[in-house]
Amino acid sequence: MLAIGIFILTQVCQITLNIFVAFGVITKSISTIGLFYFLGYGIGAAITIALLLKKIHLRYNTFLKITFGFDFKDHGKLIKDGLPTLLSFFLSFIALIILYQCTSKIGSGAIAVSGLSYKLLILVSLIPSAISTVLFQRISLSHVKNDTISKNFLIEKGLRSNLYFAIPLMALVFMLRKDIISLFLGHGMFNQAAVDWTSTIFGFFLMCIPAPTINDFTTKIFFNNGDSYTPSVITSFLAIGQYIGFPLITKYGRLELLVLFIVFVSYIQAFLLFYFLSIKLHLKYFFKNLFLFLMHLSGFTIFSVLLSLLLVHTLSFLMKSSISFYLKLFIVLTASIFSFFLTSYYCKLEETRFIISSLKTILFKFNYIINRLFYYITFL
Repeated sequence: MLAIGIFILTQVCQITLNIFVAFGVITKSISTIGLFYFLGYGIGAAITIALLLKKIHLRYNTFLKITFGFDFKDHGKLIKDGLPTLLSFFLSFIALIILYQCTSKIGSGAIAVSGLSYKLLILVSLIPSAISTVLFQRISLSHVKNDTISKNFLIEKGLRSNLYFAIPLMALVFMLRKDIISLFLGHGMFNQAAVDWTSTIFGFFLMCIPAPTINDFTTKIFFNNGDSYTPSVITSFLAIGQYIGFPLITKYGRLELLVLFIVFVSYIQAFLLFYFLSIKLHLKYFFKNLFLFLMHLSGFTIFSVLLSLLLVHTLSFLMKSSISFYLKLFIVLTASIFSFFLTSYYCKLEETRFIISSLKTILFKFNYIINRLFYYITFL
């Protein structure tokens, strides 16, 4: 679906599942929730397949033929190419089990805190993930056309765009992490100590945000180029390294160290994937460009963060009390976004100039529509 540019259908199954689970939760019965989960997933998958077949028929004026049978040549090659990916998934799953076992030894609530913190990363990873999904279709099209120049250009832009949104969002959420945890989770038995611990772990997890965005994007590019071995081998070796690392770090009894190790492994994976991708696609020149881009982007982000913190602390000092979450959110968003765009625009960062140019176009069209409306109202 992603390769042919059908994005909305990928969410149909999840939306259907969420609706059924919501009805199951109302019953307050675990068995009923399980039944509704099964029904939601099955019905959602059936609806997705039906809509996909219909969409393919309307777009290409043909019906997708489904044949049953086994072709040793084609299916054998498919199984052979899929084995490394299957092995990497299996090894990663074992690493996840070991991680849960090690986390449970740290103390009560460690698994819940780490799990909640990890799930909240969606606040930052949503936009980069959407960019990767949309670009994947265009990169696939360039690959089919054997347009290497266009494909490499899209890969470069994809990596830059992912980092352009990931790093500033990471810094923004990091500043507000404690307030976010308090707002979302600080209710009932989730006391202040739990909020503090979760916000700390959430902050450590936030440090790894650029790495998963690169990992996700580069892995898709490898698969797009018919190479499932390289990302699978890298993932497998790192998973084996985690088998050794997790138990050793657990001896210190600190969840923070365990999370930092996960962050470290994520960055190693990102570096290796990007390095081998640059060799495969002859993108070595992009190393220098990406490094300079990261330096500029980090500088703009740090400046925005410092300015926002300065304003928040100054206002708190003048008011002689801590400011409310919503006022802090308004100040941080306004100051950080304005300062980031201003500095990056005048330093000629390409992505910022494109966004501001697009906003100018939108505002111009909006102003034109408003003027026309006033004209018609006056005329009437």
